[in-house]
Formats: sequence, structure tokens, C-alpha cells
Amino acid sequence: MVVDTGSADTWIPSADCKSKSCLAHRTLGPDDSSTLSASSDKAFAIAYASGNVEGFIAKDTLTFGSATIDEMEFGLANMVSDDFTNFPVDGILGLGFPSASILKVPTFLENMISRNIISKHVFGAYLHRTADNKNGGTITFGGIDGSRIEGGVEALKYYDVNTTTSLWSIRMSDVILDGQNANFQQGRNVIIDTGTALILIPPEDALKLHQFIPGTKSNGETFYIPCNTDISLQFQFGNDKYQLSSNDYIGDPIDAEQELCLSLIVGRSVVRDGAWLIGDVFLRNVYSVFDMENGKIGFGIPLPAVRASSTMSSATRGPTSSPTSSAISEQANLTNPTGTGLPDQVANPTSSPIRTTTTPSLASFIDHGRYRYLVLFAISLFTMHSVLVFIF
Repeated sequence: MVVDTGSADTWIPSADCKSKSCLAHRTLGPDDSSTLSASSDKAFAIAYASGNVEGFIAKDTLTFGSATIDEMEFGLANMVSDDFTNFPVDGILGLGFPSASILKVPTFLENMISRNIISKHVFGAYLHRTADNKNGGTITFGGIDGSRIEGGVEALKYYDVNTTTSLWSIRMSDVILDGQNANFQQGRNVIIDTGTALILIPPEDALKLHQFIPGTKSNGETFYIPCNTDISLQFQFGNDKYQLSSNDYIGDPIDAEQELCLSLIVGRSVVRDGAWLIGDVFLRNVYSVFDMENGKIGFGIPLPAVRASSTMSSATRGPTSSPTSSAISEQANLTNPTGTGLPDQVANPTSSPIRTTTTPSLASFIDHGRYRYLVLFAISLFTMHSVLVFIF
């Protein structure tokens, strides 16, 4: 199951599903669980930018670790579009606000509260980087794992969630590259989404950000940066700055010489109000706390501390002021890359699809007309996620 703060609903494929995608995944049916019950009268349908699912509401006992949730309601999909076929997970575990639910049944977190499994609507997450520690990601429901945080729980910094949406959305002050403020005036609203692999931002913001990276090229919405770039990249919330490792924002090489690599910060407007969608490229660099009771998101430095790959101080690299328009043309060649075999666009930026219904969730704000997916790229990104295994 994808641990997904970008949605509130939980669903898995049904054994009755004959779709190509269902046949490629583990499913659930009466032969798998004697306590499974379902009613075809309680149907659901969710339209995703990269596909859709349909089915009915089921009920069963859910067990993970030492915890058990009796008679939990969830979606059992009997139609899953082919877009999901190559996803290496079976379903989605929604950790969003109840008001964002499309199924309109108690969410996973609400069930844990009502069954006294946890006493607080809070959870802490650390998404591992496979190159550092295979299967090292953790999620703690009902509390925070202070042993995963540099300085313990006291070192966490908290930021208010935007109360006008049903999303895990907070305000970002600015982006700093090699000590230079990008100067995103008045900051940006950003959605913190564990179910999204990349960072998706409006094209004009992506252009402005990448102008600070010498040697950048672009075909419009996709950016290609030197594979050996050592630009320091920080996201600022309030007065707090969080470093992004180049291991996370520099993607795979796109040429045989391995000079240009895919930037995992993509210029694509996916949220109608211009908010940024911040996924695992950033979240692998912090320990994240999602506090639903107090409407806050907290960040801390994870242990072992994640640092940028370059150790050179910003004072030794480049100018200290924002580049002028003339300087920009010298720093970044923002034109179509030449040569053969270069991709036309970033394919499937999210690991779990973004909702496109009118339900008051992330779906309500999606500009889905600009979303175009290729599953192959999604597979490579999907493997970066922390997943939770359930036994029914």
C-alpha cells in the first residue's frame, strides 16, 4: 500500500476484477478472507489523472504489526484501468483529512482512533533513500519516533496547515540556491504529499528556479541539469531552511555521455491555485510529522542526518546576489536540448495518481489537462516509496 498523505481513501483490487492491472497484482476475495463482506449497493468510482478505479465498499478485519482494526470499510476495486498495471504496489492507503474522502467512510486514521489503537491524530514518517539504507523507511501512527530525529522531538519545527483546504498544505517562504534567494515573492503554498515522487511546480516558477543552475537546458516543462552539478538547494519555511540532497533532485542521465540528467523538479501546473506539490524529492531529506489535531506539519533533520553531496561553502561558488536577466543567459542555457534520444517530457511524476474529481480533496485543485503520463518512468520512481503491508 502506498502511504499517501495526498488522499484520504484506502482501496485494493478485488479478486473479481479481470482488468489487466488487477491480474498483475495481489487481490482480495472470499477465498482469501472468511470475514470479508461487501455490498454492491455501496459503489464508488474515483477518476485519476493517470487512470481510474471503480468498485464497491467492503468490510473486513485489517491487521498490521500487532494492531487489528475490526470491520474496517475500504474500497474493493473490480475495475482498475491499465495505467496501474506496472505499479509495484497493490493499492493506496489514504492518510489525508476525512473531509477529503471520496468513499465517505471512516478513514484509516479515524478507525485507529475509534478502536483505541492510537490516541492522537498524528503520525511521523521517514522516507528512506534506497542507496543509503534499503527498507529503512518508517511510519509511526499516533506519535513521533524521536530516535529518528537529530536533536529528538524537541528539535522539530512546526508550520500551520492551510485551513481553507482539506489538504496537507503549508506556506513556504522561499528557495535558496547556493546562498542566493530565488525571491518567490510572498512565498508559495505547498502541498506535502508522501504519495508523490517528484516536485511539481508552475512552469514559470520552475524556470526561475532552474536559472540558478548553470548548464540547465529545457524543452518547456522538463529541465535537464548537469549530472555533476553541486548547487546547494534549500527550501525555507518561516526562518527554517532544509537542505535537499543532490542525490534526490538529480535524476537519471539522458545522454550516453552522462553529462545531462533529468531534474526531478518539474515545471507543470497541477494545482489550480498555483500551489506546489512537494513529494519525496524533498521528504527524503526530513523527518515529517503530520498533526491533524492541531493542524500542523513538522519537520526535523533525520538520523543519520541527510546532507547535500557537496561540502563546498556557498561563499566559494558564484555571486551572492540574484542573477540579472543577462547573467541568467550565461548561467543556464534554457533551450531545447539537441541530440537524439532525449525525452519530450517528464513521464508520470507521481507515484500515486492525483485525484481529478470535484470532491474537496487534492482532486478539487488539479489542472488535469496538463497531466500526461508514461508508466515506465513511474515505475522507477515508485520504488522510492515507503509502503505498508496489510494482512486481511
